Amino acid sequence: MATPRLMEPVYYVEIQTPIDCVSAIYTVLSDQRGHATADVPQIGTPAYIIKVGYKTLLLMM
Repeated sequence: MATPRLMEPVYYVEIQTPIDCVSAIYTVLSDQRGHATADVPQIGTPAYIIKVGYKTLLLMM
């Protein structure tokens, strides 16, 4: 017999940002239940690429 259960879909996004904004992005991610899976500089530019997994709550019935 099926019962309702709580599922958490995860969205994967890639954020490209200047190095000065990386700490602000991490602050927003921690407030919004997101976590960085990779944090790498983009070679030849002053930009960083942050790969993020972001969870949201969804009630499945």
